[in-house]
Amino acid sequence: VAVAPPLLIVNSRFAVAAYSLADGARVWQRPCDADHGRTHAWPMITMRPLVAGPLTLVRRLTNWGPELVALDTATGEVRWRSVKNENVASDPVVLTGRVAAITLQQVQQDVLQLHWTSYDPRTGKVVSQQPIIQLRDVWSRELPLTAQVVGDTVGHPEADLLGALHGVLPAVRLLDAHGEDAADGLAAHGGAILLAVLAVGPRR
Repeated sequence: VAVAPPLLIVNSRFAVAAYSLADGARVWQRPCDADHGRTHAWPMITMRPLVAGPLTLVRRLTNWGPELVALDTATGEVRWRSVKNENVASDPVVLTGRVAAITLQQVQQDVLQLHWTSYDPRTGKVVSQQPIIQLRDVWSRELPLTAQVVGDTVGHPEADLLGALHGVLPAVRLLDAHGEDAADGLAAHGGAILLAVLAVGPRR
C-alpha cells in the first residue's frame, strides 16, 4: 500500500488498483492479464508500491516471476515493464535519479546470480547492472530480498548499527549507489548507501 494524495495505491501482487482517499471509490485497476502468476508463488512476500512523482513503481507476480512495472499514478496506464524472464527480487528504490532493484537470474541448475540493476525512470531501459553475489538456489528461485535506502550522508545516525551488522551477519551487504561493495561501512563511505538483506535459511 502507498499513499499518493488524493489516491491510495494497493497492490495484490496480481493487480494494482487506486482508490480515492475521499470516498473509497476505485479510480482505476491494472491487472497482469494473461501473464498472471501462480497464486501461491513467492509466498509471504509483500510487493509494496513506490510512488515517485507521476509514476507508481511496483512489482507484479507474472508466470515467470516478479516483474517491475511503472504505472501512471493518475490513470494506471502502463508506462514501461522490466525485461521478461528476469525476476525483480526486491521492491524498487529511487536513488540518484534512477530506479533500482535487486534482480536475479538462474545461471546454472542450482545457482542464482543476483544483480543490482538500475533503470531509466522514463523508459525502463536498463542503464547499469552490477553483479552482487552468486547463491546456491535452495529457494526454488523465490528468494526473499530487501533493498532499502538507509542513509545519504556520512555520519548517518544508523551508521553505527549497520556497521556493527556488516561483517557479523553474512546476510547483510552494504552497497553504494552503483551497486559496489561499501565494506568500510557508512561512517567511512560517502554517498547513498543501500542495505541488501538475504534470507539465511531455505524457504519453508
